[in-house]
Amino acid sequence: MGCKGSESRQCKSLISFLRQAILFDGLLPESKKDVRLSRLQSYANQLVNFRATHAADFPPRSPDVLVRPRDLLATSPPTRSKSLSASPFMVSVIIESLQRSKYAHLTTVVPGEADAFCAEAARQGRATILTSDSDLLVHDLGDEGRVILFRDFEVVHLASKGKCIKAVEYFPNGIANRLALPNLVKAAYFMSEDNHRSFTEAVRLAKTQEPSNPEYRGFEQLYGSLPVHSDFADTCTRNPRSPFSQVLSKLDPRISELVHQLKPLMESGDTNTSPRPLTMYFPFMIDDPTKTSTWRFGDDIRRIGYSALRLVDPNIASIEEVERKGTRIAASSVPLSNVESTLLGAKNLVTKLQEASQITSGLSPSAAWRCFAMETALGWSVRNLKPLPTQHETITLTLTPRTAPLTWRAIHASASVQSVIYSLRIVGQLLAVVVAFCEAMGSSNEEIKDLRPLLTLLESIPGLAEVLEDSDERDQTSEAQKLVSEIFARYRGTSDGETKAKKRQKKKVTEESDKTKQSTWQKSNPYAALS
Repeated sequence: MGCKGSESRQCKSLISFLRQAILFDGLLPESKKDVRLSRLQSYANQLVNFRATHAADFPPRSPDVLVRPRDLLATSPPTRSKSLSASPFMVSVIIESLQRSKYAHLTTVVPGEADAFCAEAARQGRATILTSDSDLLVHDLGDEGRVILFRDFEVVHLASKGKCIKAVEYFPNGIANRLALPNLVKAAYFMSEDNHRSFTEAVRLAKTQEPSNPEYRGFEQLYGSLPVHSDFADTCTRNPRSPFSQVLSKLDPRISELVHQLKPLMESGDTNTSPRPLTMYFPFMIDDPTKTSTWRFGDDIRRIGYSALRLVDPNIASIEEVERKGTRIAASSVPLSNVESTLLGAKNLVTKLQEASQITSGLSPSAAWRCFAMETALGWSVRNLKPLPTQHETITLTLTPRTAPLTWRAIHASASVQSVIYSLRIVGQLLAVVVAFCEAMGSSNEEIKDLRPLLTLLESIPGLAEVLEDSDERDQTSEAQKLVSEIFARYRGTSDGETKAKKRQKKKVTEESDKTKQSTWQKSNPYAALS
């Protein structure tokens, strides 16, 4: 959908707001579903292969990589390992860090793909886009839009100015004019058809042929005017400075994508009341692929946030969570609760968080939240008869996460803690959206008042970088270690009891099975009486 009429004015309002901005994707089109699933499956395959290669002897922890400023501008900065996917929360940490810096007013998660918004900003007036994505050369950037690729930055020394940064600036419109083409879209399409086709040949085809297949029309639309994929995206463009839009612009990309699937009846005008699912694509977690996905450890917590979305869109039937299931990527359906159950769940979570806060008051804020996450993960493991980490691993992961031993059991336990913490973050951001939306619509639901205590508590969680890695001296005391040991001992005792009961049940089932087999054998064997 392009920007026409009133929509054009809305787009211009947003683009004017984003004229100088650092933009992040907040919504990918449905057409990219197969690509993202393929990428997630590739990550899963990498993890499975890495686990098979290092089944017993996990490689020692690598020293921190020294990243030079020029490396940050490279297309592929140095990483510790090419065998695994990047940290699941890297993008969220980067966005959060920018939002806490002097660049906060420039940092925006847009309701679509960032490159399309960059291109629209360039079309509205002269702008230079800094990116690592060469696709920006294909977009219509207008008469004055330019592109600089990060890979083309270079530090040089000039006699008159000293150290400077030099870069190559591309002018797509000027390139197209010199090639006698209206734009570079058609040439790019012919190149996409054949990876071995040269740019010169693609230009020749663009001048002599007119693609008429549906694939080209879809390709052309990707690089045309600014697409609007959701009702919430349309809401954002109307008033980008409103409190509601400000909340949406600060969401983590994966959470933003879930939110933009909402279809409030008052906004969309859709009279179809058929229940429908929404999709949540999780960041790919680095855990033990031979065990249950660690995203399961926070499922009860996330259900509170998911169910609260029904206050905005009552037609949500369920949430389809896309994650690793064994060695493949698949969706797990999460049924939603009614309003009463949701509010009760929120109230119970507030009670648990307040009780945990009193118990862990001597710890740093980061360690206190990790302690709650570890206790939640231990409880989930006990209820689902899963093995627990050792006491030493529990203490280390809660109080000194950067020095955790690199065993697969510890890695899985660490990922389970991360899962719970990020699940709390998901709920916090979803509740912020629900409250902001209801306020923007002038709603005075009593439910909103009941959700605020939980939202207030979740807003106090430290930043991801701190809560996942940080610790201080008070977390290293014997009192802190004793506290975590007591929590561990409580669950270890429960786990041992569950394990013994499970073994007794398994033994009973085996004995009954053996008796059944023996009885059947005796009936069918005429020589059984002689045995």
